[in-house]
Amino acid sequence: MISDIDKQLIDEGLILDKELSAPEIVKRYIVKYRQATGPNAKRNIAKSNKWFMKRISKDIRLSRNNAFEQFKSTSRKRTPKDKGIIGRMLLFKYDARHKDTLPVWDMFPMGFVFNSFVGGNGYGESGVQYFSMINLHYLPPALRLKLFTELLKFNNDTALREKSKLILSWRVLKAFSKSELAAHCVKTYRADHVRSELLEISPRFWEICIFLNIQRWAKGSNALAWKGV
Repeated sequence: MISDIDKQLIDEGLILDKELSAPEIVKRYIVKYRQATGPNAKRNIAKSNKWFMKRISKDIRLSRNNAFEQFKSTSRKRTPKDKGIIGRMLLFKYDARHKDTLPVWDMFPMGFVFNSFVGGNGYGESGVQYFSMINLHYLPPALRLKLFTELLKFNNDTALREKSKLILSWRVLKAFSKSELAAHCVKTYRADHVRSELLEISPRFWEICIFLNIQRWAKGSNALAWKGV
């Protein structure tokens, strides 16, 4: 059932029916965007990408736990063994196995998965499920946008809808124009160290979520994570 507030926002052209499923924090930015650029302003275009980058990256006091709970209550749940996670944007809680020796690591990884495999044959622990992804938190906002824009060229759909996903593999990532940015963000995660469900972020909201300051560096900082790019 649509709330009176949401109905008013729809009537004012500040939010669309298909955007009502977003977490509250995402809906808030959509409303702010249309208040600034006009009712019914289009999203998922170059103009909106840049607006969200400039606006969202300023909000450094975001409550990570609160934001995570919002996504948890609205997002599709996935598992590390699910082959359908390839090309999807995921958010989850993580506890790094080698956290004592890592210079920096993220407790709330978010990004695009491009591989899922069982350890053995020279990589990882035999029988352990792993998955690799581009964790966008390892780039500053402007470079996230550059990488994101390039990655969208691998979208399997002409628009960004629920069925959209990126056609990704390590071979594809090494060959495309922003490969150095992608390589900086590539991280591999052990399924047995994931501390939540994998939350799939709807493609409709990618352009907003990539800029949320939801990263939590258990060790290190933005400066260390972004060093060298």
